[in-house]
Amino acid sequence: MRAPSSLAFVAGEASGDLLAAGVIAELKRRDPALGLAGVGGDRMIAAGFDAWEHVRALSVRGYVEVIRHLPRLLRLRSDLLRRITELRPRAFVGVDAPDFNLGSRRSCARAGSGSCTW
Repeated sequence: MRAPSSLAFVAGEASGDLLAAGVIAELKRRDPALGLAGVGGDRMIAAGFDAWEHVRALSVRGYVEVIRHLPRLLRLRSDLLRRITELRPRAFVGVDAPDFNLGSRRSCARAGSGSCTW
């Protein structure tokens, strides 16, 4: 069942948290009932965002660190896909972290949830 009015966001790093926070604040100002959830940081949360995971969970740099955290990142992506599929938001908004967000968007589209509009 589609949430009446929701958007899923994934900010992949601190700069994405900063960028998305302004958008979220304005969206909440225009529609206080709008549901906004996904992966975000302190600024997004302060603007009214429901963080399923904190942005720190995706903040890894370099090949070695990514490989070391790969099992956790894959579980996070799987959980995120499950939650987005259940929520069926009107759109998925990926901010920064193109490797994670583009892959998540493709997985979501393959799942046929209809919630992966950009």
